[in-house]
Amino acid sequence: MIKSVIKRDGREVSFAKRNIMEAVKHANRDVKEADSASETQIEDIANEIASDKSEILSVEEIQDRVETALMRRGLYNLAKKYVVYRYKHESSRQIR
Repeated sequence: MIKSVIKRDGREVSFAKRNIMEAVKHANRDVKEADSASETQIEDIANEIASDKSEILSVEEIQDRVETALMRRGLYNLAKKYVVYRYKHESSRQIR
């Protein structure tokens, strides 16, 4: 089970499943209802990642797994929006 996450700046922080859920919910707002993930699907994805056998993962590894989980569920448009969401956050971090 994941216990820690390595942030982009190298810090190690406690894993928080809610961060995955919030990120998917943000991307969810940018797609049509037919293309969105249900609350149950979002929770299932977060639980799936949380139960990974690795104790420590990087932020990028977790985000890659979220994208894969969305696509496995046929949520391709949402996966695309999630990628865009990641990119926007990466860009804003570089500006700061």
